[in-house]
Amino acid sequence: MCYNAFPRVNPTAGKNVKRIESARNPLIKTAFRLQRSQFKDSDGFLVEGEKLIREALRSGAALKCLFITEGYESAWNDNGDRNGNRNRNRNRNRNGLEEYVAVLPEKVMKKLSQLENPPSAIGLFSPPPPFDLNQALENSRTVVVLDRVQDPGNLGTIIRSCEGLGAECLILLKGSCSPLNPKVIRAAAGSSFRVPIVPNLDGPEALSQLRRHGFRCIATAGDGKDLRNSTFPERCAFFLGTEGTGLSNFLRDECDERIAIPMVGVTESFNVSIATAICLYERLRRKPAMMTTTVAAPMTVQSTAQVTT
Repeated sequence: MCYNAFPRVNPTAGKNVKRIESARNPLIKTAFRLQRSQFKDSDGFLVEGEKLIREALRSGAALKCLFITEGYESAWNDNGDRNGNRNRNRNRNRNGLEEYVAVLPEKVMKKLSQLENPPSAIGLFSPPPPFDLNQALENSRTVVVLDRVQDPGNLGTIIRSCEGLGAECLILLKGSCSPLNPKVIRAAAGSSFRVPIVPNLDGPEALSQLRRHGFRCIATAGDGKDLRNSTFPERCAFFLGTEGTGLSNFLRDECDERIAIPMVGVTESFNVSIATAICLYERLRRKPAMMTTTVAAPMTVQSTAQVTT
């Protein structure tokens, strides 16, 4: 069952509300496994904090259990979200979230949370249905493809940049970090619930599908053409590689062209999340029709470097 609005939660009255006192409870053990990356994507994912939980609910994510710290139950006693969408899906979920609520003592929430200051709530969600790659590409003009990017903070930041800078689809090649990793979700700050993400593709398959949909495949590499002098077609896909070594030789050779980001000083490379944002911004800057706000920011740098951490 999915929730696009925020039904009333009354943990003090609901007969289906669970009160969990021990960290040995099976639900808590499941959540522990997810927090410690001892999981498969099919197990679901965790979201920490009220704001991100509400973002997930708004996106239609399916809630399995809402863990609330004892004493914070009233934060969920609303009949709609906090952005004024009170009438949307009014007739859905008449029983609210009560069936899915577990109230925890603070000591258990501290053990469950990965944050230094534990939140008042953690949501356990079912894994999202997979995006259809063909449909995602048909609806896209700018795509980001990541090759074995494993740092969850980088991946989360890239997802956020994709949303903010106009990339309509993110493809994760095999060997990349899971987009359901709790650290990825925190770093993405809600964007991971809105950006279409297609994980676990092979490089050859990604190239084939992108070309079939008319995309020009652009590799980021130190020996590439200066980004400022590159021409971006109507549909383009930026390929960026793993932290440390960059793109695989296969992808560097098979992409339609290579670009390099200008740099000053002796720094050898950019962090992959920064490099992604620069490529997307330059693309967006040249395609004002893709944005609602245009901010001029000319690049005045002189040297080139490859895109890694």
